[in-house]
Amino acid sequence: MKILTLKGTLRYDYELQKEILQNQNTANHLGGIRLGKSNKAKLVMSGFVLGAMFFGGVSYAASASERISLEAIFGVKLIHNGIDQTPTDPDQKPFIANGSTYVPLKAISDILGVPVKWDGENNAVIIGQQLNSFILPAPSSYELSGPDYVKGNSSYLDLKQNQPMKVNKKDYGKIGFTLKNMSYETVAKFPLNAQFSNLSLTLGFDDEGANYAAARHISFIDQDGKVLEERTIGPGSVQELNISVKGVLSLHVKIAKSSGGEFPAYIDLINPTLIK
Repeated sequence: MKILTLKGTLRYDYELQKEILQNQNTANHLGGIRLGKSNKAKLVMSGFVLGAMFFGGVSYAASASERISLEAIFGVKLIHNGIDQTPTDPDQKPFIANGSTYVPLKAISDILGVPVKWDGENNAVIIGQQLNSFILPAPSSYELSGPDYVKGNSSYLDLKQNQPMKVNKKDYGKIGFTLKNMSYETVAKFPLNAQFSNLSLTLGFDDEGANYAAARHISFIDQDGKVLEERTIGPGSVQELNISVKGVLSLHVKIAKSSGGEFPAYIDLINPTLIK
């Protein structure tokens, strides 16, 4: 079952030229949705999607962009824990088009008891609880350290913020940091001021220089030297992290070479998000 959350307009302009499929019963099961007698119809949609169909009760505003004509099959039932909870409102009816099953978010929200609302400022649908989240601030310092470090080698130090990040040829956007690491340990210190409880991010070994660089060991440490999380990551790989930072004043991200080689590695902190 595919649940779509697409932007559109509140104008629900569907013109139905209904062609009832006479004497045709289907015994298909699509993603847990049972199909009985099917009604085939043509939908003419204004905008990418129609607000009434997909959001049903979620207030939002967006400009219409284009008209899309779809051949749709109605008669789709929503069965939840053995109970038929198909919406009775005709503007809330699920349908099948181009091999995909479209289900109104409002219907799913009511069945599962999960709130849904439209965030017009960010052009987003909020499903479930809206958490008070923030992007990790820029580090107060980024330093070279370790037993091999000789002062004056600051040319080996490089930090990029909100620049394109790519791992194993996959783009990961621009939100976050890329930390360059040579043979010396590098430490980035991020001020948290004990304001947050959790940090989630994707740790990536950036494609820049990955053909020659060796694996790196990453440590997340608080201001008192307590290790909160440790990971070893190699070229072309990503890892999801969820770190408790409750009471942390300053988060230190230390990168060290885990094996031989002098080639630089570029470590990505992708979408680092703090929760209060």
